[in-house]
Amino acid sequence: MSLEREQQLEAEIALLEATNAQLLERVAQLEAQLALNSRNSSKPPSSDAFVRPPKKRSLRKASGKKPGAQSGHEGHTLSWNETPDQIVDQLPQACEECHAALDRVAVTSWQSHQVLDLPQNLKLTTTRHRAGLKHCPHCHKVNQAPFPEEAKRPTMCNMALNSALWRFILARSSYYLTSGPVR
Repeated sequence: MSLEREQQLEAEIALLEATNAQLLERVAQLEAQLALNSRNSSKPPSSDAFVRPPKKRSLRKASGKKPGAQSGHEGHTLSWNETPDQIVDQLPQACEECHAALDRVAVTSWQSHQVLDLPQNLKLTTTRHRAGLKHCPHCHKVNQAPFPEEAKRPTMCNMALNSALWRFILARSSYYLTSGPVR
């Protein structure tokens, strides 16, 4: 092999190495652009590709059980007070179906909900809210008055009592977590 041919090949090799370095740099730039999406750059979500990165999965192992209470579990609820301190009646004024007045129609039965409250004197009081059911004489629909917001479930704690109970529970748990009173 002649000296000229050897120099020519070395020049071609140097040119190919320079071209290869430029191409590798360009590939790195393009891959960096492809890796950008709306979650890791200032790009808008509309510019994301159709394939989104997978969401992070929980590290917990599946138990095979359905969520919620399992079959056979005894439910817990507030106990029903047979002798409430107060009874508040809610009566439907008009038929929900035909809008006929129900003022003079007798109550046929009652649905009852109770709200437990702890007033300032710290004596637990129970208010029974009764919603009267009336039969419309025109269309024969059974109408029930709505319960107030504080008595949506059959037995509930008043919001003030509920927040007081949570403050008590949190204070007790912080006491045991810190091995002493919170200061």
